[in-house]
Amino acid sequence: MADQLEQDLRRIGLSDKEAKVYLASLALGPATAQQIAAKARVIRPTTYVMIEALVKRGLMSVHHQGKKRYFSAANPENLDQVYDQQIDELREKKRSLASVVSHLKKRAKLTQAGVAMYEGADGLATAQRELADLVATIGTVDVIAADEEALARLIPAGLEPKDGHAWRVLLAHSSSPFGRSNKGECRILPKVTSSFASALAVCGDAVFSVEAADGAYAAIITRSADTAAAIRALFEAAWAVAE
Repeated sequence: MADQLEQDLRRIGLSDKEAKVYLASLALGPATAQQIAAKARVIRPTTYVMIEALVKRGLMSVHHQGKKRYFSAANPENLDQVYDQQIDELREKKRSLASVVSHLKKRAKLTQAGVAMYEGADGLATAQRELADLVATIGTVDVIAADEEALARLIPAGLEPKDGHAWRVLLAHSSSPFGRSNKGECRILPKVTSSFASALAVCGDAVFSVEAADGAYAAIITRSADTAAAIRALFEAAWAVAE
């Protein structure tokens, strides 16, 4: 039973020795560090360190009786504080992460003009998130894809146009006579005989492209107003003749 309780305490955030010391103190009631160390089977110097940590967590208290110090385990209901502390720590880490990400983006030099390449499934997911964030901000995107499968690699199934947003999709081939209508207005390019499996999107001043070969993915993000304008001009020409 004691072993199970130790495991339970470790799961909620106590260290192995913190759990042993807390359970020993709970069983003994007010006791000296020496008595707690003996009960917990933890050496006395380490027991003092664990007691100090548990006092800071609000899980133990100390009082003096003459020249001796006695330590007591707090009410087990105080274990809720461990969760609260973990939540506070996670929030602080999230705030720190936002700052780190901001600084890393600056160091990556992905400003108005720049190219970033991502590889593998994780890299593809990163490119998809960046495109989704940009589309959510700008609201318009033009996409050229080999087919619905290539389109899904660039724009995941869960991402769809919001009211007032303008999405245009050009497909070289489509297994459906109406294409992917849930991705906005869709047209099919006529008489495409060449074979390719990529997809490309223009959103604002950024161009996103995704390629797949032998199960491997590669995504390229180009941030350039001139490049985006050139791709968009070609898109308009293709859109005009598409069905």
